Amino acid sequence: GYSKWYTPPEIWSEEFFPPYVGGPCYILAGSVALKIYDAALSEKLFHLEDVFLTGIIPSKHLRDKALQGVPEDRILQSDKKLRMYDNNVKDSLSFHPVSPVMMHQYFRVARRSVPPRSSNYS
Repeated sequence: GYSKWYTPPEIWSEEFFPPYVGGPCYILAGSVALKIYDAALSEKLFHLEDVFLTGIIPSKHLRDKALQGVPEDRILQSDKKLRMYDNNVKDSLSFHPVSPVMMHQYFRVARRSVPPRSSNYS
């Protein structure tokens, strides 16, 4: 069979995709997310969401085409060994791919590592 990343020439005829942010985590300002959303409504859906949302849409519709990704050392891949009480959990921005059970475990560890909210900020 085909790779999930395979793109037939009738879908994308150019040799390369526009520069895009690969991976499972994007942090966008609300105003940028809205621009991407609005522009995406006028485009044919593309099967690789990172290429579509951070490459194709910005290259065609956004004036500032440069988007930056989250550094890979801040995305914990679930196939790597993770010590549950390590600072890696609270200092990471994304975990990918993650089962529902592991999501709950990561959440519990991260929540324990966050200081309680001060009543001054409630």
